[in-house]
Amino acid sequence: MAEPEVKDTQEIEMAGFLRRDETTGELRTADDRRAVVMTGELWRALTDSLSDRLAGEFDEALYAAGRIWGGGAFAEFAKKVSAAQKSLYHTRNMGLSDFKQEFNDYLVRHGWGRFDIYDKYELIFIDLSSSAYAEMLGEREAMTCSLMAGFFSGFFSDLTGVELSCIELQCAALRAEKCTFVVGDSALTASVRKWLSKGRSFDEIVAAIGAKEYQGKK
Repeated sequence: MAEPEVKDTQEIEMAGFLRRDETTGELRTADDRRAVVMTGELWRALTDSLSDRLAGEFDEALYAAGRIWGGGAFAEFAKKVSAAQKSLYHTRNMGLSDFKQEFNDYLVRHGWGRFDIYDKYELIFIDLSSSAYAEMLGEREAMTCSLMAGFFSGFFSDLTGVELSCIELQCAALRAEKCTFVVGDSALTASVRKWLSKGRSFDEIVAAIGAKEYQGKK
């Protein structure tokens, strides 16, 4: 029998991140927060049942939940960065490369996938590879990551002090290589939503963003 293909990985022991209490049946993080193991079966059950009941409002509900999550995550992230620097170092003063590394490390530790944040057309783009949410849901007929889009909206709004929106441009659940998001103002996300509804491809949408069509330019 042929040996299974092994992709390049960087595995790190997480013994110091979680601890289990056999008496109470609890999992807790290193900073004493309760944790549970959530499998793909539970993700799919929650998603499918809520989607059926909320219909067209399901994505909006996920996005709103993500925004709250993202705001809280920013506060936690800023606290951890300040503690690591052992000073009154403020997250908003970080250089882009330092921020990208710290932000990616923070999210990777929580198992959501690997993130690449980059500046393009004076906007924030985010590529998410090995997305936990998309992988656990499996292939779908529409983009699935409204929760993550809401997370980025809440996080970057609190980071910048400016109200920002986020929308997914391509999704691993639709067989894309990775999930890609763009963060900007409401005019941008409204335009992207319209372009997606008209069936424009990922490359066409990125080109339209670059041409600033969302600002009425062409």
